[in-house]
Parts: sequence; C-alpha cells; structure tokens
Amino acid sequence: MTVAAISAVFGVLREVVVAAEFGTTAETDAYFFSFDLIVRLPEFLMPAVAGALIPIYMRSREESGDNRFVLSVLNTYMIALTIFSATIAVLAPGVVAIMGSGFPSEQRPLVVGIIRILAPSMTLLGIAGVLRSLLQADNKFFVAQLSNVWLSIGIVVGAIYAVPHLGINGLPVGAVGGAAFQVVWTWYWVRRSGFQYRFVIDIRDQRFKRFLTLLGPAVLGATLSWLVPVIDKFLATFLEEGAIATLSFGGRPIGLLSRIFINSIVIAALPVFTAKALLEDPTEYRQSVQRTLSTLVFILVPTSLVLAALRVPVIEILFERGAFDSAAVARTAGVFAAGVLVLAPAAIGVVLSTGFTAMEDTKTPAIFGAGTNVIVKATVAPLLMMPLGVAGIALSSTFMYATSSLVLLMLFNRRVFDLRRSALGRSIVRALVAGAAAGVAVEWMTRVVDTASLLKLVLGVTLGAVLYLVVSALLRSPELTLLKERYGTFRTRDQ
Repeated sequence: MTVAAISAVFGVLREVVVAAEFGTTAETDAYFFSFDLIVRLPEFLMPAVAGALIPIYMRSREESGDNRFVLSVLNTYMIALTIFSATIAVLAPGVVAIMGSGFPSEQRPLVVGIIRILAPSMTLLGIAGVLRSLLQADNKFFVAQLSNVWLSIGIVVGAIYAVPHLGINGLPVGAVGGAAFQVVWTWYWVRRSGFQYRFVIDIRDQRFKRFLTLLGPAVLGATLSWLVPVIDKFLATFLEEGAIATLSFGGRPIGLLSRIFINSIVIAALPVFTAKALLEDPTEYRQSVQRTLSTLVFILVPTSLVLAALRVPVIEILFERGAFDSAAVARTAGVFAAGVLVLAPAAIGVVLSTGFTAMEDTKTPAIFGAGTNVIVKATVAPLLMMPLGVAGIALSSTFMYATSSLVLLMLFNRRVFDLRRSALGRSIVRALVAGAAAGVAVEWMTRVVDTASLLKLVLGVTLGAVLYLVVSALLRSPELTLLKERYGTFRTRDQ
C-alpha cells in the first residue's frame, strides 16, 4: 500500500505537469483519449493475465519448479500484443473515426498521431506486467509495485524535455520511454530471483492449456472493463472542448485513492485468497473475504463523502497553476465530487472478483461483473450526461459498480458459500450514517471558513475523521475493534 501511494503520487505529479502546461484544451483532449485507448488496455488486461497465471504458477513452483510454462505465457503474450499494437497503429484513422466520432475533423489527425506514437507502449507494458506478476507471486510486492512509477516519470521527463520541441507529442514519447524502463526494472528483479529467459512456446504443456482456459473469460472481462473509460471518453467527445481533459483530471485523485486502498489490497489478496481457497475448510477463506470487504467499506465510504465536500480545495491544490485557471478548477471539482463516490462500490466489486479468481473461476467476474458494468455504463452515462454534462459521466460509474457488486455478491453467496450478508449490510449502513455526518459537517465548514486551500483541506480532513470515528464508536462499528486489535499487535511486536 505504501508503494502504491508512492506510485500514485507520481501519477498525480505527471497530471499536474500536464495541467500546468496545457490546461483543459483540445490538445489535452486528444492526449487523454489516446492514452486511455492504448496505455490503459494492458493495464486492464494485466489483472486478467495475473489472475490466470499466479494460481497455476504457485502450484507449478511447488510441484516441479521449472519455468517453461511461464516462458510460454510471456512469449505468447508478447507476440499477441505486438501484433495488436501494430494493427492499431495502422488502422488508427478508422479507430478514431469510430471511437472518437465526436472530435471535429481537424482534430482527428492529432489523435491519430498520438495513438501511433503510443502503440509500442502496449507491448512494453504487457511484458512488464507479466514479470510483475511473477514478483507478486513470490511476495515481492515492493519492487513489483514500484515499477509503476516509471511510466509517470517518463511522462514528466517528456513534458520537460520533449514538449518544448514536439508540443503535445512529447507526452506520448515520454510514456513510451517510461514503459521501456518498466521492462528493464522488472526484468532486473526477476533475474535476481533466478529466472532465465528463453524463447519457448510449449502449447502441449498442460499448465499452459489450463492457463489459456482461465485466460479466455478473464480477457473478455478485462476488455469489457477497458471499454468503460473508452465509453466515457467517447461520450465526452460530444461535449464542449476540454471535457475529456476535465474528466481525466477529475479522475486522477480518485485513481490515486483507488490504487492505494483497492489495487494494492487486491494484489496482495490474490495469492492469500488462492492459498486459503485450497483448504478443505472454507471457513478461513470466507472470513478473509468478509473482513476485507468490511474493512474497505469502513475506510472508503467516509473518504468518499468527506472528499466530495472538499472538492474545490483538493482540485485547487493539485492543479490550479499555469494554464489551469479557476474556471477549469470549478469544472474539474464537480467531476471529482461526482466520481469519488465510486470508491466503496468499486472496492466491493473488485474484492469479490478476486475471490472468484482465487478459485480459478474467471468466467463469473467477466460475464456478470465486467459485463454488467458495460451494460449499466452504456445505459446510465448518456442519461446522466444530458442534465449534468461531464459530471454525469463521472457519476454514472457509481451506479455501475453498485449494480455489478450486488450481482457478484448474490452469485458469490449462491455458488461459493454464504457470506454474512447481514453483517456486511450493517457495516455499509453504519459507514454511510457516520460518513454522511462527517461529510455534512465538512461541507458546512468549507462554506463558512475562508482560508487558504491547504489549511481548509487539513481542517476538513481532521474534522471529518474525528466525527466519523466518534459516530462509528456510538454505532459500535466492529471495524473499530479490529483496528484496535491490530494496533495492539503492532505495539506488542515493537516492544
């Protein structure tokens, strides 16, 4: 989680640099549209590959110890991504004509050019992702997660040194450089673990066949998940200039929180869930999933509500400089407030999907999780966009994840074992009541206290945290007891 925070901070830093240099303009619209289309795809595919790879790799390592199966996976994935990225680069004008049909005709050549520059990063990030999965399976989470920093560093370097010569095209050049260094970084640490590379694709290996069986549904789910931000950007092309950039800048702090509190826990949970799913007694596995869900709800519900109340100071501190003016702050703050509510329902959906994957069930998350997300997004986002504009697109993600999480929860209880739904429901209700009390108080504070943005943010977070803990104690939230037990454990170890 600590390394995820470091990586996320670098991600915010790169957006701060882009915002100061270009603001919310047609150029940043083109860049963010292309970035989500190309760079986000391997990011969405990687959990699918890891979900199919890690359980089989862990078993294989215990049984035989050879890495032939892993080499087959790495080489096949590398070839597939290379072919796909080359195809995207060649067909870029047609891709933009369909998926970016809302762009004015004079803006489309810029989008096409950025897509073609970014295309190699798809293969590079895919290779780094497979190597990162091996590090995660070996419990080397620190160096694995730290690899994500290099993409952001590459973009920042591109903004400083390449943008003065290449304009907005300097950003994708920096992204490709950062992706290349991700490969170097992960390869170095995998080699230190004794991994030796050879070009091997053994299609007769039973482990490879099992991997492909699990990968098919997982890739379907990953592709559907990738379509969600693509739908957002597609709809935003029909709004005013700068809408895509506003959506991206407003989503960056949310991405930071998601990476810290959701992605890092899920990355660590997959090997743990997998080990517990192998036990004959499912009680320990059920308790682990239940505890993870309740803890994330306890943390993320108040975080969402308090930060929605602090939307303006958050965006002012992060982005208000250079070309990013007060008007851009107001638009982006609305998007941030609407989008940050997604954290808790997204966490529930992701944890349940990880629970299915740990039992080598990749079909359920793909069909009923990601599939539900696309259907709800495509239905709700246009409806909310009409009255609320770009903020409506951001808000639709909350409805999307709430629906898919409910579907996955029902399936988990029916097909696997019965989570204590009443206990989880009570945790959600307690968190909502205490979080609403904290959010309302912080909203009132932001309206009556006239001070610098940073001080207002500190006061708001402090007030919200104190009120939330007090109300949670009055409601006797069991998660408080868990935190006390953990604190006592750590203190004893220190002594």
